[in-house]
Amino acid sequence: MVCVWRRSDWSCLLRETAAHSGKRVAAIAAHPSGRAALSLGDDGRLVLWDLARMRPVHVTPVIPRGRRRGGAGEALGRPEGVRYSTDGSLFLVHGSAGADVFDGASGQRLARMRPASRCHH
Repeated sequence: MVCVWRRSDWSCLLRETAAHSGKRVAAIAAHPSGRAALSLGDDGRLVLWDLARMRPVHVTPVIPRGRRRGGAGEALGRPEGVRYSTDGSLFLVHGSAGADVFDGASGQRLARMRPASRCHH
């Protein structure tokens, strides 16, 4: 579930349960402008939120499901985080097995980063 709260009185302005198919929201990142946000769910989907209208405007799978081990679908592994660059021109989506960098305006993947060996922490 994603909730947006008004700070002045802590009232809930948005309560959305369908955006990530009822799965856990792993991470949320607000755009530096404050007009948009991204949420990454355990369902492998990245949701772009219009905070002025309080609704999801675009949903895209960034961690495809049902792929074979080692294939493209396992590229990022388990969803872990999403971050905008300081100017909002880029965003990074990372999982347990790597990270992808995207253009902030078009959503196009620009780079894919994978560790040479697995880190355990």
